Amino acid sequence: MQETEIDLTSRDNKDKMRPMNTTIQEVSQMTAMSRRHLSGILNGKRKASPKKAIVLANLIGGDPALWIFGSAEERKAAWHRMG
Repeated sequence: MQETEIDLTSRDNKDKMRPMNTTIQEVSQMTAMSRRHLSGILNGKRKASPKKAIVLANLIGGDPALWIFGSAEERKAAWHRMG
């Protein structure tokens, strides 16, 4: 069976992307980011690139600006709202 790729930059696919209780490891695999990099973004130690910010906004929630400029608390809140 062939896996179907989901365009993570399209809001049309948002509901197909992140099932409830998905782990950081699973999301890192879906976004082609290392777990460490994704964790750094969630903890406010790193900023997402504009392209990755769109992917994270579609996958996890929030506005892309959240993933570039938001605080760790705002990013974690977005993560927990989806999980």
